[in-house]
Amino acid sequence: MDVKSVICHTCGGDSFELRVDQNESAIQVKCTACGTKNILLDCGDIWADAKPRLRKCSVCKTSKSYNIKVGFVRRENGCVKWVYIGNRCTECGTLGSYLDWKIDYEPTDEMEQNI
Repeated sequence: MDVKSVICHTCGGDSFELRVDQNESAIQVKCTACGTKNILLDCGDIWADAKPRLRKCSVCKTSKSYNIKVGFVRRENGCVKWVYIGNRCTECGTLGSYLDWKIDYEPTDEMEQNI
């Protein structure tokens, strides 16, 4: 598995609010430092149909701030087969994953760069 950190392209921050639609497999992050929003990976294609919810930590119940990692499982040819979104609460450190989905198209280079 190849794992990459989500970093804000505007300010370099690594703490985000997380909006997720688990039914549509769609995710948007909002930098807690500067407020920049980014729809990750290939989710822009389906964002108009998504009904995302702001996620709050299920353990500490108060934090809406996460460090986010994206994991890629690859096919033999190097293209992405599966995507996993990992999150860590910045308050209590709880690890979790709100989303994962299968990628059924190639090439995946453009999608991979959108984190």
